[in-house]
Amino acid sequence: MALFSRSIPSGGYFVCAMPSDKVYVLVFESPPENCLSPSFIEIFRSCLQTIEESYPPGVLVTASRIPHLYCGDLPLKSNEREERQAWQLLKEVLMYPMPTIAFITGRAVGIGFLLALCHDFRIQGRPDSSLCICQEPSGVDLAPRLNLIKAILPCSTVGSSRLAYGKPLYAREATKRGLVDKIGHVNEIFKFIKDQELLEVTNAPAYRESKIRSNRKAICALDSIEEENYSTGRYGHDRPDAGSTKRESSRPREPKI
Repeated sequence: MALFSRSIPSGGYFVCAMPSDKVYVLVFESPPENCLSPSFIEIFRSCLQTIEESYPPGVLVTASRIPHLYCGDLPLKSNEREERQAWQLLKEVLMYPMPTIAFITGRAVGIGFLLALCHDFRIQGRPDSSLCICQEPSGVDLAPRLNLIKAILPCSTVGSSRLAYGKPLYAREATKRGLVDKIGHVNEIFKFIKDQELLEVTNAPAYRESKIRSNRKAICALDSIEEENYSTGRYGHDRPDAGSTKRESSRPREPKI
């Protein structure tokens, strides 16, 4: 059952459906590459807010409608403000008060790869789906991205050098190295939710707080990226986000951990 849809001003849309009770599937399509443009991020965040505020707690699944692609990187020639908005989206996903699952049916590249990692669980829908830290390693500061990966998955056996060269990790290797939980088709999502008892977990009164505690290293890594960029002047001195959505203004910002 479709719950709502939102158009992306730069092209494309988000649709939220509930195929099973309290399982929210947020599907997006922004051709050609699902790049994390400012309008894509804005609508993504507004959808997260609507699900949280308008529907009972459940499980959130995100997926792409573009074949062989989950989510791309920042647009080419993106500016500092657009980069900051992307980091803020990642932090919001890390702190989202429901269990989250990224269903990766194709490539997840750059910040799109990090977006998938910021979900609680990751299921790759195809053996040939892949994870890649960037399109062009020579044109990107990889240190913040690598630091965030280490903070999210400290036990992963994937080496920084492998990622730094921009080599893709395909589904079986990604699962072996701890970046992905399972490989399977869409029905695997519902089996996974049942096996992990995720619908029961989300009803715990202290779920949000426990999730923030468990993700504290990753949240701190994102805070450090933001602080470093402010201190070096990359974001200027206007700390309030000019691109903030209603979600930010409607409640106090979470304290740093």
